[in-house]
Amino acid sequence: MRTAYLGIDTDLFRPGDQPRARRAVTACYAISRDALLQKGIEPCVRAAAFLPDVEFLVIGAFVDDTLTHLRSLCGPNVRFTERRYSAAECAEAFRAAQVYVQASAHEGMGVSLAEGMAYGCVPVVADRYAMPEVIGDTGYVVPFNDPKALAEAVRAALDHPEKGVLARQRVLDNLTLEHRRALLREELEAVFGWTLRP
Repeated sequence: MRTAYLGIDTDLFRPGDQPRARRAVTACYAISRDALLQKGIEPCVRAAAFLPDVEFLVIGAFVDDTLTHLRSLCGPNVRFTERRYSAAECAEAFRAAQVYVQASAHEGMGVSLAEGMAYGCVPVVADRYAMPEVIGDTGYVVPFNDPKALAEAVRAALDHPEKGVLARQRVLDNLTLEHRRALLREELEAVFGWTLRP
């Protein structure tokens, strides 16, 4: 059995030229009470309390009173966008951060995670479902819902920015649109005896 991972456009999702800040970023399309653990937002915010010298950026729109709850848990080193970012704003935020955090309860694949890696961020993930498989040995895996362990991993990621280069290379080797297309073509040709155009 082979896995044809979802593909990332590595021409679109690529590092920039600007220096990176001591910043960890996490993103969620719609932040609600349900997403606090599901998408790992609360563990990420709680981890920030252990790292007052590191900026944490939470990208996403809030759909209920969750922002008030999260603000009660964190210090001034956590910033919330309070709205969905455009593609250009996301690119700017990811390119300026050293670390991408995906501390979710589960992810089917982790497309945002792969995008963060393609931008050259060092990945820090929870030990659940597909996330450790996506990052391989390019980042850090921590127990789910363990803010202290998450903080320690973010600190280690900040100390090893070279892992961001490895993370991008892992995407280039395994998670590109071309890689997915080639695997699907091979399988279709093998199963149906077709000869498909490249």
